[in-house]
Amino acid sequence: MIKLMFQKETKYFMIIIDGKRVSCTSPSWHGTVLQYLPKDPKVLKQIVESRNRIAREWLTFFDVQPDELAEFEAAKDELELKEIVLRDCKKFRCKLVEEYK
Repeated sequence: MIKLMFQKETKYFMIIIDGKRVSCTSPSWHGTVLQYLPKDPKVLKQIVESRNRIAREWLTFFDVQPDELAEFEAAKDELELKEIVLRDCKKFRCKLVEEYK
C-alpha cells in the first residue's frame, strides 16, 4: 500500500494505492473516500450530491478518459500506478507533500 499526500492550493488530500485500486480522500471531505481507479460510475454523482463539501473542480479530476483507463489496466504493480497518479496530479496542479509506505 502506498499513500501519497498532495496539496492543492490550501487544501490537502491523500491518494491511496492498494493493489490495483486507487482511491482518494481529504480531511475536508469528512471521511468520504472516493474510488479513482478503476473508474466507479457513482463517484461523479457523490461529488455532485455532496452539497459543495467536495468542490466541483474534482469532477474534472475523477473524469477518467479511455486512454488513461487503458494505461491503468496495463500497469503491473503499485509503483507503475504511482507514476500514473503523480502525472495526473501534476496536470491537476497539485504538489506532492509526502509519501507513506
